[in-house]
Amino acid sequence: MPRQPNRTMRRLLLVPPAALPASHVFGRDLAPRDYRRYLGQTRDRLDWDASGGLQPNAFAALAATLGDGHDLLLHLPEHYPDGDPDHRRLLDYGEPLAACRNHFNTRLRRLIAETGKAETAPPPDTIEHRHQPQIILGRRGRGKTTRLAAKIRWLGDVRVLVVTPFRSNLERLRALLPDCTNCIFLPPDDALHRLPPAAHLVIDEAASIPPAQLLALTAHYPAYTLAATEDGYEGNGRAFSLHVLPALIARDAARVYRHQQALRHAHHDPLEQLLENAFLLHPATATPPAPETLRRVSRDERAHDEPLLRAIYGLLHQAHYRTSPDDLKHLLDLPGQSLYIAASGADVAGVLHIRHENPLPADLAAAVIRGERRPQGRLLLQQLLVRTQNPAYNRPLARISRIAVHPAHRRQGIAAALIARARADLAAPLGVSYGHSDDLAAFWQALGFREIHRSASDKARPTSLRLSAIVPP
Repeated sequence: MPRQPNRTMRRLLLVPPAALPASHVFGRDLAPRDYRRYLGQTRDRLDWDASGGLQPNAFAALAATLGDGHDLLLHLPEHYPDGDPDHRRLLDYGEPLAACRNHFNTRLRRLIAETGKAETAPPPDTIEHRHQPQIILGRRGRGKTTRLAAKIRWLGDVRVLVVTPFRSNLERLRALLPDCTNCIFLPPDDALHRLPPAAHLVIDEAASIPPAQLLALTAHYPAYTLAATEDGYEGNGRAFSLHVLPALIARDAARVYRHQQALRHAHHDPLEQLLENAFLLHPATATPPAPETLRRVSRDERAHDEPLLRAIYGLLHQAHYRTSPDDLKHLLDLPGQSLYIAASGADVAGVLHIRHENPLPADLAAAVIRGERRPQGRLLLQQLLVRTQNPAYNRPLARISRIAVHPAHRRQGIAAALIARARADLAAPLGVSYGHSDDLAAFWQALGFREIHRSASDKARPTSLRLSAIVPP
């Protein structure tokens, strides 16, 4: 299939495998797990063979790098004879592939068919350059790297430390600044180790740098300019928005610029609309009314009630920085989970997501206790086995994976009511693993959760393991 350039819009086209080129196809020739190395680039083509399964985090991230005038060709089988191979990546050890649904791919196909036309672009964004803390935020394709290069040129002859976690971004900045003799280009680890003298710090893809490193670098170089993507492919952007950004504003009075207009492509072109809708990258979180019911929501109901799905995922996305497109696929397709909501119709005020963890074979559990094996999944069960060295914890458990309450309805007993409802439904002990704090410890203690283990207190935030029921000591 010949690729016809379109200078105003990008599209996603579903194609048979024969329509894909002979080489450089993701999912066939290029491994999706390596997608981070391509972020920050503008690609003039993107082809994807999902015969081996579509990995949502990787696909959403790479699709956003496609430049104006190009289409994304995707082969997405309507049916996998033995089940979606990508489910194996998400399933806990020993869970059957046959128990999965295909809701995620079915929904994606529907949304591809419904994608509309490009929206009118907003006025061009401007930034007032200053030799002070500045932060540039925007989705992918907004030209943040180009804006950083402009900032460096504006700084003139002062010494500038340029930091980014990805080699591709460093190479792009070098290409944009071929005559910059006053720039030092370093990855984050080297920059923090060496701390070279510089009058200004510039960081690209700041959300992908561990928060502690980022805060340390900006503390050492009080004049800085950061660029960060808030897209939630792996939760990095959410972690930056929820934790790092408020800290920089409070500590340094950093000025924040949010850029809306796309530079890489037409504003809200069909491909960007599809990514937004299919992967819920920036879900809306309107204030819901007070909840009227507590109820359990099945996978099938989530898949067939789009407003309800968006409300559930939006609340989880708002409350938990790790929520990503992979989690959306898990919610729609995978077995071994229970989801409860406090809601009025499709207006969701609270969500409780639970993962069911089944016992491991006795020999495998013994290997886990000895530190020899770490099978995929069963986070709470394996932590209990390792921390207590007690095989009695190799039993059915229900782990609280996510719990979220809308800010307008917090401290009204909604979280406690959701947990009580789950405890009444489930036969297995309900458990939780969390970063210990006095407030959280008091919350779980009040609900009857007994602390089984707490990691060493010399850690910044020790992990606490709690269960709602007494199990054999």
